[in-house]
Amino acid sequence: ALRCDQEVLRAGRLLEMEYERTNVDGLRHRYRNYRAPLRDEAGAVVGIVGISEDITARRKAEEALRASQRLLRLMVDALPQNVFVKDLDGRYVMVNRAMARYHGLTPEAMVGLRLQDLPGPRPAEIEALIETDRQVLAADRFLEWPQMQVTNAAGMAQIHRLQKIPLHDDDGR
Repeated sequence: ALRCDQEVLRAGRLLEMEYERTNVDGLRHRYRNYRAPLRDEAGAVVGIVGISEDITARRKAEEALRASQRLLRLMVDALPQNVFVKDLDGRYVMVNRAMARYHGLTPEAMVGLRLQDLPGPRPAEIEALIETDRQVLAADRFLEWPQMQVTNAAGMAQIHRLQKIPLHDDDGR
């Protein structure tokens, strides 16, 4: 804390730091500390003002969220079916390994692409698949197409059972 105060006085600006300490309850807590120079009307530094926030619960929640996301990603990537999430502009937000492999790409390389950017699908297939997006968004419910032809990156046309469901935000949109 003393070193931080000295740095605030030397730099003359706000400093933010995180640290851990054991509290009187015997448990380790994580804090975020903000310290800034306190200036008088002439702009001279006359002291230090600080705020300390216990962020232990937030950090634990963030760690739990990351663990949950890793588990979900592991499960989705283990599926042999093509799984994807698209935004309203038709750009892939997430794809699993099977989907990326089908199109000869990595999952990371597919993020941000649209169906028409992918190697393989023919123009008629692309239009038919985009139409399924329109239909599921218009119906605002789960829809299924028992047979859809999609050509992969190797040029081989395959028949897929396609299932789509709209993804809603917290406000139900």
